[in-house]
Amino acid sequence: LAQWTTSWRLQYFTEEQGWKWYGAASDASQAGDAMLFVGSADAHSVSFASLPRPVAATKLRIHAVEWRRRPALRVEVHVVDEGSSPQGLASQPTAALKAEVALAQRAAAELRSRVEASLRQDRTAKEREVQERGELQAQLGDALARAAAAEAALLQLRAETERLQE
Repeated sequence: LAQWTTSWRLQYFTEEQGWKWYGAASDASQAGDAMLFVGSADAHSVSFASLPRPVAATKLRIHAVEWRRRPALRVEVHVVDEGSSPQGLASQPTAALKAEVALAQRAAAELRSRVEASLRQDRTAKEREVQERGELQAQLGDALARAAAAEAALLQLRAETERLQE
């Protein structure tokens, strides 16, 4: 059964401050004060989330807040080296990833369409086979009935021929 996470919060770790909730006030340590990220709308769509401000962290925790059936998600994290500037870098990997995901989704849709068309052709061919089999069985039944009638007529003619020869 399909399952996915519809919203989540991010927690990050730094050696200086320990675990902090992303988007919470600096003195707030409650999850409810943290920024709420939107997750997926279904089991197959892809959801992208970019952090409005960069975070220098050594560890991340993703906390599912709301979900369907069970919390489930896949995460891809893009990291910027400590010495480089995060301005402009955050959107480039996301844009490239979005383009790759869109391409993969189009390919999957095309594949699904072709598989469905193939299945429809198979069903149509099987329906034709069943119809043809029925027609052939009816023709065979007619031919056997005619053969039985012809055999009966032949037997009658033989009997009549024998009677006349006596």
